[in-house]
Amino acid sequence: MAAAAAATTTTRNSDHILIFPFMAKGHTIPLIDLTKSLLHLGLKVTFITTPSNQPFILSSLPTTSPLLHITTLPFPTSPSLPTPCESTDHLPSPDLYPTFLNLTKNLSRPFHALLQNLSSSAQLPLCVISDFFMGWTLDSCRAFGVPRLVSHGMSVFSMSICKSLWAHGTAWPNDGPFSVPGAPPHLRFTMADLPLTVRCVDPDNPVVRFVGETGEADVQSWGVIVNSFDGLDGDYAGLFESFYRAGSRAWFVGPLLLGCSGGGGDESGPDVARVTEWLDRWADGSVLYVSFGTQAHVSDAQLDEIARGLELSGWDFVWAVRSASWAVPDGLEGKGLILRRWALQRLVLAHRATGGFMSHCGWNSVLTSYVVSWMGQMCQ
Repeated sequence: MAAAAAATTTTRNSDHILIFPFMAKGHTIPLIDLTKSLLHLGLKVTFITTPSNQPFILSSLPTTSPLLHITTLPFPTSPSLPTPCESTDHLPSPDLYPTFLNLTKNLSRPFHALLQNLSSSAQLPLCVISDFFMGWTLDSCRAFGVPRLVSHGMSVFSMSICKSLWAHGTAWPNDGPFSVPGAPPHLRFTMADLPLTVRCVDPDNPVVRFVGETGEADVQSWGVIVNSFDGLDGDYAGLFESFYRAGSRAWFVGPLLLGCSGGGGDESGPDVARVTEWLDRWADGSVLYVSFGTQAHVSDAQLDEIARGLELSGWDFVWAVRSASWAVPDGLEGKGLILRRWALQRLVLAHRATGGFMSHCGWNSVLTSYVVSWMGQMCQ
């Protein structure tokens, strides 16, 4: 206790921010964008990653900046996971997701040691921005007197609904729509609208248990940064903040992709010229972009059905496919552009030829759609 108390008096550097994302592209890319904006403002940033994720981080951030320091922590291993497997997009099966989540807890000791080293050299940051799933960072932040801000991968509206349902813990009806405490009464939901962690109340479910643990650390943190903006989510800020400790705030810092040109490697790599050249051939708004992000596991049989639907639609398309085993069906070859990667999403969505987006409706994809559509209208 004495050591912890002494640590809380350590001077923190007002121009230094430490950022620690969860190991999933959808969680990492917004914090890459935030890092670029902070560097542009002249702030020092320490960005934490792991060995296998380091190449992606190095390709996405301005590594020549003297204000940026990238720190690599060793990722723990498990006999249940292939080696290396340090990001959710490398999981061979969604069944291994709980194992991966719980394995990240073992990063707590090297993270604590990092803060200890920063404290010893009088380089503690002004604050730590860590992902919601990294709830265990709160204990170390408290030990060294460093405020922890939580980075969320959802909209304020979605998080408000989920937190209200969690807080009230009522058995919600399965057979019809219902209202959510604190939400406007005209909004009605069904169980099908809700994520697994809200629908499932089984305390033995490993994902539900993990989210419950991280949720406790979440609401006890100093504040929250949200990749959204007041005009879209502002009406729900009060409800959202009501679930946190007194004085905590939700800081609207989005859309983060507006503050940078690339963001997560979107505009670099060998595919850029090929994709741009292909899109340039088509009329405005005539191409459908299809992508389900980096975390959704879509079976080869499901990909076959999507391919059949695209063929019947007659639309020209760009389709990002993650499966290494899926073979393009006969009849679809040459009718669209199939990419074996996801990272060109912003480039494709911003192109004048793209007129539709078929997605898993992850928050980053939704927000990117809003922003590039708005920018396209402004340019016209």
